[in-house]
Amino acid sequence: NGKLTFNNGGTINIYGGSGTSYWSSNGDANIKMNGGVLDFKDHGINIYNTTTYSFTQEITGGTIRANGDFKCYRSNFTPTGLTLELTGNKNAQLNMTAGVLHNLIINKPSNIPMVLMSNIIINGNLNINSGTFKLNPGTILKSNNINLANNTTLLVTEGAKIRIKPSKSLISNGGFIKIEGTPSNKALIEASET
Repeated sequence: NGKLTFNNGGTINIYGGSGTSYWSSNGDANIKMNGGVLDFKDHGINIYNTTTYSFTQEITGGTIRANGDFKCYRSNFTPTGLTLELTGNKNAQLNMTAGVLHNLIINKPSNIPMVLMSNIIINGNLNINSGTFKLNPGTILKSNNINLANNTTLLVTEGAKIRIKPSKSLISNGGFIKIEGTPSNKALIEASET
């Protein structure tokens, strides 16, 4: 709860704390960022939705890195240039009940999947640099380009969908796409504007 401003770069490393960083849960929160790195070394982030406190953001660049869950419940989280990077050796979930992401990078150990728990819109690109990104049953991932690095996995479970804009690509540089659909509940990868 407070104000963070990044002007043309810089890095803030955050160590410790008792758990997830809750934004605007007990006070107003504001983040303005056009570059730089905000790195939560030990915990994840929850952008909390309350009518009591305000949350404002103007994010046109830079990276927010989280070791753990990233959950957003605010529809006004709409960065136009941010890269969200999910790292670390904790079991973690990505939940975008509201809001959208610009770029998303997955950097997790191969034995600890990053699990998508809700539908998500990525206005930029998805890069799976290490580990597994699992789409839970029934979730929808909308993205521009999707890039899988060597020995990574994009796991599409039953009823899950990936929608890539027709002019964009799903590119594997030694990564794997695993489909676990069933005849009655298909997993889909499709070119779609919507």
